[in-house]
Amino acid sequence: NGVIGSLVTLQDIRTRTEPFLADEYLEGYVVSDFRSQNMAENPNTAHSTLDKSVSQKTVYVSAQDGSCGARLIFDNAKDNVLKPGMKVTFSLGGVTLVKKEAPECYTLKGIRTDNLLKVENGFEVAPKVKTISELSPADIYTYVTLTDVEFVNKKGAYTNIREGYNFFDGWASLLVDAQGASIF
Repeated sequence: NGVIGSLVTLQDIRTRTEPFLADEYLEGYVVSDFRSQNMAENPNTAHSTLDKSVSQKTVYVSAQDGSCGARLIFDNAKDNVLKPGMKVTFSLGGVTLVKKEAPECYTLKGIRTDNLLKVENGFEVAPKVKTISELSPADIYTYVTLTDVEFVNKKGAYTNIREGYNFFDGWASLLVDAQGASIF
């Protein structure tokens, strides 16, 4: 691939306990789009104010086979130029790994423009097709298509935010599949 150093895979970061070295790098395939404004949960910075830049700084990368993924958070929104279909190789020097236990997921923070070593276009990651009950933590930050799913609405029309209260990033909506499994 023309990059000098030691490759750390998305699978490797799941067992990582020590900080990254300056010569280590990671490759991933972008499966998200920061332009959607739904990439991350934007935190409240005051009672009725959201920091909407978190979505703009966030990108999800997956292994090409879709087996696992990670969330990348850039320091600055302007540095996140990654789009779906790109293969990205970036230096892990200065990057921090944050592991969350429930659900198990992995975030790489502190990414800057100078971490990007190589960006290539024209790559596709095929979505995994699953039912809700087949989802596992390994599916977090990967490309998944859910089958036979519907929004449950007791009354009224579906909306992903409650317009009367603009202090929320989103509004929980129940999804149910044909097998009766459900998630918010």
